[in-house]
Amino acid sequence: MESRRQFLKKISLVLAAVPLAVLTPGKLFSQEKKKKKEDSASNTPSLASPNDPTAKALGYVEKSPQPAKSCGNCILYQACGKPTGGCSVLPGKLVKKEAYCNSWTNSPTCKA
Repeated sequence: MESRRQFLKKISLVLAAVPLAVLTPGKLFSQEKKKKKEDSASNTPSLASPNDPTAKALGYVEKSPQPAKSCGNCILYQACGKPTGGCSVLPGKLVKKEAYCNSWTNSPTCKA
């Protein structure tokens, strides 16, 4: 026959294991993957819009009226030669290389 102390120890171990059984490893890993996927999606920069308040203040347009003055050959453009890239004055946004804003500054190194 078991002593009362041994019985209480076994019961406490079983009760402690119940929450662990509910959080099975498959569920834990799928939740982590889902969270990582959501985080990476939210970190993907979106294309700048001329209606964005910052873009409006900069006079941003998606098509430069003067091809020689476009984001693709601006020193602030962070993707020389690529069709879209980041811009120092529009953080977290992508701009098209044929776009333009009033902050345009000639880049001596990048020619679109």
